Amino acid sequence: MNILFIVEVDWEKTYVLDVHNLSESLSILGHNVFIIDFPRKQPKKGRFGFGSLRTEELRNVAGRANAKSSLTVIRPGFIRIPIVELASALVTHYLAIETVIRRYGIDAIVLYSVSTNGVQTIRLAKKYGIPVVFRCLDRLHELVPYPYGFLSPVTFSLERWVYRHVDKILPADRKSHV
Repeated sequence: MNILFIVEVDWEKTYVLDVHNLSESLSILGHNVFIIDFPRKQPKKGRFGFGSLRTEELRNVAGRANAKSSLTVIRPGFIRIPIVELASALVTHYLAIETVIRRYGIDAIVLYSVSTNGVQTIRLAKKYGIPVVFRCLDRLHELVPYPYGFLSPVTFSLERWVYRHVDKILPADRKSHV
């Protein structure tokens, strides 16, 4: 099975998260796992340090939680200027998601994000007849980082929309957060 995970963190630089354990376990079980991440805090590249719109594809990436796993990490480019980065990411992530769906024949999507690519993911999944599972770990609108705090109400609206349009929601185990 070809499974696409979509996250709003830097896959390789963030600490090991739930998504690492889940995706890597599926890889070890023999599934082809693809990750679309959002490396917002990486050092600036390019002539002026404003980023690039080029998508990077890293194949055979060893797992973070389990080194026996092997994943493909896709990093859509974006312009690294506040506010512009979000707008450019909306477009580049949409294009990357559609490319991955078509190129790799994705069978299922596990969505961990809302604001950057939740709507795009669900619309593309519906277009291609792919089920989407949303892994709900937090109230994302409460985690909107500075300087984007003013977008918290928008994120809340997007969360509600995503919840209504995904095929399944996997909530966090409340005991694990005590």
